[in-house]
Amino acid sequence: MPNNLDLATVILLQKTAYIVGVVTFVYLWLTSSKQASLILLAIGFAIMAVGSTLAGIGEWGRISERMWQLGSLSLGLWGYAFIWMGQKALSQRRFTRLSMLSLAPATLIIIVAIVTHFEEVNAYRAATFNLVAATAFLASAVQYVIDFKNDPLRSRQMMIAINGLAGLLALAAGLGFIDPRLMLLTPLSVFFFVIVLNFTLVLFTAVMISDRAHTKLRRQADTDHLTGISNRRSFFMHFIATPNPGDVVLLLDLDHFKKVNDRFGHIAGDVVLKTVASRIKHCMRSQDLLARYGGEEFIVLLPNTGAQQAEVVCERIRHAIGSEPIVSGDETISITVSIGAAIADQQCETLQELINAADKKLYEAKHQGRDRVEIEDFKVAA
Repeated sequence: MPNNLDLATVILLQKTAYIVGVVTFVYLWLTSSKQASLILLAIGFAIMAVGSTLAGIGEWGRISERMWQLGSLSLGLWGYAFIWMGQKALSQRRFTRLSMLSLAPATLIIIVAIVTHFEEVNAYRAATFNLVAATAFLASAVQYVIDFKNDPLRSRQMMIAINGLAGLLALAAGLGFIDPRLMLLTPLSVFFFVIVLNFTLVLFTAVMISDRAHTKLRRQADTDHLTGISNRRSFFMHFIATPNPGDVVLLLDLDHFKKVNDRFGHIAGDVVLKTVASRIKHCMRSQDLLARYGGEEFIVLLPNTGAQQAEVVCERIRHAIGSEPIVSGDETISITVSIGAAIADQQCETLQELINAADKKLYEAKHQGRDRVEIEDFKVAA
């Protein structure tokens, strides 16, 4: 199909892709969180649309060669600089003014063109344009890879693929214009495929922003707004239906917490809850799961732990909470915790059985004087 297209049709498709991109990015900016990346991408695509229009007018002989050759090259280089800045800001979820330095190399090349007139040679102009495009696309792909760990979205994987493929196509075209023997595809074919990838880039920019919004909502739904740890709903969603032998559930209840609220106020009580959650978290391993169970109660899952290690963790948590008072404003608040633990064995069929066993041991800890640990050892209470 690409081989059947003429230059005028390709330029029209290219301009259409850029206009669609501008409209999409502006709409997303207006309806989303006013992200700077969208404005940068809109500017980049708008510049490219003007550049492709200028190239089309030039090809039809309506303006001087010098004007359209230098103009379309300059706009193309600046356009790709803005597209790179936009994608970098999209990947990192922030924009820094240092990114504007990306305009410097493009501006330097334009100055060289003004002085040397190299853009008047079609091969040099096309090679420069495509190599700059390759740099922008490949740098964007690398940026998406670098930031993947902090933002592991599936749409990010698509952005890596889109930019990587577009960059390799542009690189092949740029090298082909320098040495025709390296030209793997016809220039029109390269333009056609890059146009398709530009449409896809616009699409997955929208998808990536949507993915982030859904991820944020899901995280908010799974997080206790006060302490910042998982909530009860999230705990039950992530815990397997049937515990494995050796899995341990801890139920923790702050001792006399109502008196803290009555004496120091609910603001101080909130400080206590947040501090306790932080102290528990620092006592846990990376594979353990902590959640606020309700009120002043917390629940912890210790996978594949066993009785001895569970006791060590419980005592570590109890000591971390009770050994140092909590400061709230001018008040110093001492708090202790009672902990009930249950360890799954072969007869433990459900999570609720394990929680019920831990709850009974928590009641025993309270009954025995509080600030202590009680463990149900390798059996589920009847």
